[in-house]
Amino acid sequence: GGDPSTLIALADALSADDYFLRYRAAEAIARIIMRNGGETKVPSVVRAKTKQLLAQGSEEIAQKKHQASGFRSQESLFNLDQYDEETREKLKAIFTQRAAAEARSRRTTMTPNLDVSISESDEPYEWILKIAGELRDSSLVPVVEPFLDSSIPLVRYAAHRVLFRLTGESKHPAKIMEGLEFGKEHHYSQRVLIRDLGDLGYTPSAGAIADCGMVENSFKFLALKNLILNNPDRDPLSPELRFVYEKMDSLL
Repeated sequence: GGDPSTLIALADALSADDYFLRYRAAEAIARIIMRNGGETKVPSVVRAKTKQLLAQGSEEIAQKKHQASGFRSQESLFNLDQYDEETREKLKAIFTQRAAAEARSRRTTMTPNLDVSISESDEPYEWILKIAGELRDSSLVPVVEPFLDSSIPLVRYAAHRVLFRLTGESKHPAKIMEGLEFGKEHHYSQRVLIRDLGDLGYTPSAGAIADCGMVENSFKFLALKNLILNNPDRDPLSPELRFVYEKMDSLL
């Protein structure tokens, strides 16, 4: 449950050598806090560890922005200056086509988290970010924003989820909704995204959730139900919630 001693023990596990133990610990902390509707008293050690890991991750991402991209790494194998303009353009086109083909492959593979560099997968940032979203601490915004540039799709979307919690800016759930477009992300990732939108209670996402062609209706129905549950003070007869009910009916 939400016993502080349980959360403290899980926070200790975030420093374990085993990545999968750290991942499960972060997931458990986030789920415990979310399950209790943010009413769980979060121990200071959990807050401190969350902030530490976010600062660490944001610094890593900032450093990577200054390093050569995969495209530039390939390009650096050639001294393009020694070629004429036509040859340079052909080489650049080859690199661009290869990058596009790799991106398509990542979206259709059964593995949702490809395009993950080893250094960026060292910490379970997706769940660390979801913990941060439940802390409702606006001072975290500067260390969360760099995660919008993560190479890991679910980490980027988790950052948008947190920033909507902290700022209320609709551009963040709008980005999550873009991930529901057909073929945009792996269907496993899209299951996560519709659940996140439901957890946020962002009613304008009802149409995107219901129309997501790659996710089973059972997942969509639960997400739509959560849209309603996470708007307890809204009039059930309001146009926004009536639209959600209509989308639920369409899935039955």
